[in-house]
Formats: sequence, C-alpha cells, structure tokens
Amino acid sequence: MQGGIQLIPNNPLLNEIEKDHYSAVNGGMFYSKIDSFDTVIKRLIVIEAKINKTNKPCKSIKKNHYF
Repeated sequence: MQGGIQLIPNNPLLNEIEKDHYSAVNGGMFYSKIDSFDTVIKRLIVIEAKINKTNKPCKSIKKNHYF
C-alpha cells in the first residue's frame, strides 16, 4: 500500500469522534489542559500527508512475513 494511509475517518464517524472528545474533556477525564479537537485533527493531517508522501514498500520484509 503506497500513499493510502488514512488517519482521519470520513464523516459521520469524524463527527462522532469529535463529540466523544468534547464529552471526555467536559467530563473531566483529563487532569491537565489538552489540545482542542481541531488542533489534534490538524496534526493528524500533517502526519498523514508525511506518511503518504514517504511511504515506500520495505524491501527487507518479505510478503506475509508476520502471517
């Protein structure tokens, strides 16, 4: 798989994850201030783009090596 890693789900799942994030924050699940959902998503967009740009097949791992 080259250039096909997707870290951010499509809607409506993304909306559900956002609701869960804010429920966790408002419910006091974290002891310190955490980043907003938008900030987390923006980071994931950058990471996803980097992975998909540099993702190349690894020659040292044989097909079905782990299975």
